[in-house]
Parts: sequence; C-alpha cells; structure tokens
Amino acid sequence: AFRIDDELFTYFGYSKYKQFTDSTSVESIEIGARYKNDGFYADAKYFKRKNAYIIPLDIQHSPPPLLGNINGAGIVLNYQYWKILIETNTSYYFNDNDAIGVPELQFTGGLYLKSKLFKDNLNLKSGFTFYYTGKIKSYSGEWGIVEVEPSNKIDFILTGEIQELAIVYFVWENLFDNQYFITPYYPMPEINIRFGLSWELFN
Repeated sequence: AFRIDDELFTYFGYSKYKQFTDSTSVESIEIGARYKNDGFYADAKYFKRKNAYIIPLDIQHSPPPLLGNINGAGIVLNYQYWKILIETNTSYYFNDNDAIGVPELQFTGGLYLKSKLFKDNLNLKSGFTFYYTGKIKSYSGEWGIVEVEPSNKIDFILTGEIQELAIVYFVWENLFDNQYFITPYYPMPEINIRFGLSWELFN
C-alpha cells in the first residue's frame, strides 16, 4: 500500500495458495486506488482469481470438480451534500463462461437523509436502498448449469443512534414485493419488516 497524500491512497495485493492438498494453486490479485475528501469518497479496484474449484451447494449431485476464474472490477462512490447522502457500490464481472454463481453485474445504491438532530443527541440515517443483481450461472443437481434472470428490489431503512448509547433500526424490505431468485428453486424473501434495538447499558 502507498499513500500519495492525505486524500489519495493506492494498494496492490497478490496471493497464491492451494484449496486442497493435491489441487492446482489458486492465484488472486487485486489492485486499486482510494480517494477521499470532504463529502466525497471513491474506491476503484480490479481483481482476478484463477484456478479456484467451484463447489456446488448440492453436494450429492455434484459434477466432477470444476476450475473457475473470476475477473472483474468494482467501484464505490459516496457523496454527501448538506444532509443528503448518496452511496453506491458496483461490481462488474467480465464475461468468463466458467464463472459459476457470480452475477455479471451487481449494484447497490442508496439515497438517504443523514443528519444529527435534537442538539446532536440523535444521529439519523433514513432513506431507500436499491439492489440489482445481473444474470447468474448457477449449478442445479437436476438440470446442470442453469441461468438465473436479473433481479432487483428496493428497501426502506431508518436507523438512529441516540446519545451514542442506543441504536434503533427499522427496515421495510422488498417494498414492491418482487418475486425473484438468486439460487435456482430457492425464492428470495417477499415483502418483510424488521425492527431492532441495541442499547449499551454499561460502558
């Protein structure tokens, strides 16, 4: 890693290991850069993994072990102006035919109101989060390798930290009740509401 200045940071990593004693060595590489100043944050990276074994979830009906490669790029962009916060996280996987279980594109984006209220006693973050998952090639014990169609959903979230002691959160997931799959034959949750409270009693 190398810090160019207070705002720009670059990094590079490489690893080589064996998943199993007698397997081909897996090689992983990642290179990226990170930039941050008042109100703006960006992190861009390129990553690659070679010769990793793909282990299907359905072990009883697994085909002979497959070697798979992952090759892609990712970018995180966050921007805050006044009390409006925009957050995005995008990953794109290049068109490797043997990339099983990895979407060709994955995107998460959020638009939030973020502010400290009541004389800074409440740190509030509230807004909408959009999720998009592109086509996925997935393994099915009955049908072999199948393709799962792209999917999306929108959540509403509200979180509040009270005097740095308690956190209250409310999440309304899948607002439009989209019916979709990420793994074949296992439907993702329908419209759903979650509520939680975390309180630090002793410090």
